Amino acid sequence: MIYSKLMHYTSTSQVQCCISHMTRSSMKFVPYKDYKAVTSDLKKIYRLVTVA
Repeated sequence: MIYSKLMHYTSTSQVQCCISHMTRSSMKFVPYKDYKAVTSDLKKIYRLVTVA
């Protein structure tokens, strides 16, 4: 049952693959007063070096 709901969700929605587009689309839900703080934190996260 969960699998069928998940398949329905993924087939009817658009999945963002690019980090910049995903970030832009998620920022629509951030209140204006928190915009600078959230973007500052996201910059720190996405600029981290990946350690293998």
